[in-house]
Amino acid sequence: MRIPKPRFLSAVVGLLTLGVVSLSARNQAFGASESVLWSFGNGTDGSLPFAGLLEDGSGNLFGTTYGGGANGRGTVFELTTPTTSAGNWTETILWNFGSGADGTFPDAGLIRDKNGNLYGTTVQGGTNNFGTVFKLTPPTTSGGSWTQAILWSFDLTDGDLPEAGLIRDTSGNLYGTTYSGGSTGLGTAFKLRPPTTVGGNWSEEILWNFGKGADGQQPLAGLIMDANRNLYGTTYGGGTNSSGTVFELTPPATVGGKRTETILWNFGSVGSGDGEFPSAGLIMDPSGHLYGTTFDGGAYSCESFDAEFCGTVFELTPPATRGENWTEAILSNLGGAAGANPQANLIMDKRGDLYGTTTGPYAGALVPVGAVFELTPPLNLGETWTELALWNFADGTDGQPYGGLVRDKSGNLYGTASVGGAYGRGTIFEISSAR
Repeated sequence: MRIPKPRFLSAVVGLLTLGVVSLSARNQAFGASESVLWSFGNGTDGSLPFAGLLEDGSGNLFGTTYGGGANGRGTVFELTTPTTSAGNWTETILWNFGSGADGTFPDAGLIRDKNGNLYGTTVQGGTNNFGTVFKLTPPTTSGGSWTQAILWSFDLTDGDLPEAGLIRDTSGNLYGTTYSGGSTGLGTAFKLRPPTTVGGNWSEEILWNFGKGADGQQPLAGLIMDANRNLYGTTYGGGTNSSGTVFELTPPATVGGKRTETILWNFGSVGSGDGEFPSAGLIMDPSGHLYGTTFDGGAYSCESFDAEFCGTVFELTPPATRGENWTEAILSNLGGAAGANPQANLIMDKRGDLYGTTTGPYAGALVPVGAVFELTPPLNLGETWTELALWNFADGTDGQPYGGLVRDKSGNLYGTASVGGAYGRGTIFEISSAR
């Protein structure tokens, strides 16, 4: 289970159960509204959706739940758009985890190829019970059953606890990370190659074993890839200050060579006000700037919730000459109206606005139930970004968001929240555009 997650979840569960969650004054964006599209936990439905959603071209939403389902070990689901403006969304369970050597407890979201196949990870299960990479293939006829294939079962020597989701290149190779395992026991970055013949086995390459010297360690988040096939990611711990890193893995110069790692940033310099412990991954803009969040660190104090700091949103700017140092800017010190302790990736719209979620307390909240926020870049270079809380979760019906967001063409945001909803086991929500 994702390491930062339990810091707040148990407290929120208890308070929501007692029905004492309240808020003196919500700080919502003018014109924004929230709708709960689905409440998890009814019967054999999934429960505890910790990951974000995937949207297809028709507006249908796909995702995972960490628990629930027919075997109590998680599900893959599809939420289908209403057929009429006044209709309801409908849910279909595409897969129930936990039968035989299947994976169990999916903690990350999904990716989709052009044929509609879904790919993801589970943190446990598989042949060795160290987690899996799986593929779900849609039925050939409408209304048929999806089929699953376990593409890889981890065995500890190559990784354990694949907490994050995957990326896929144009050749069909899959890339991801494991939180632990590998040669050092402190996590790996891996590549899975598809078989050369139909029905053959996938093969694995370990791209990096984390935890060597001042290297980062224990990556909770997945990877991104640029046009030159360089991979970028974060580690939750390690680095020169033991507070996590941003790293780059560069392809080998010759066939058969190994990738090389460069630490682009070490978090947590004492007295710097820097962020600490990034549990989310990165996004890259067209100029090659990297954006992400840290779970702790920054300027605000959240001591009332047993958290020393409240987290940050940061930007890393590449150097003018490759090989020189990257520079960091803190775009937001979280802990005010937009909540604290972000655990999910950011998204960026065409204007350059950033959107994200927080799991921790915001101003006026009695418990750390989180928020959805927007950051708008300044009009002039050197000025500060503008932070806006689009929605504060508070009343127990709409939950606590651990996953990231997706944004449709109209500017509406969709995400998942854990704990809340009609059955107390999480929701899928929509925040209508305030623009």
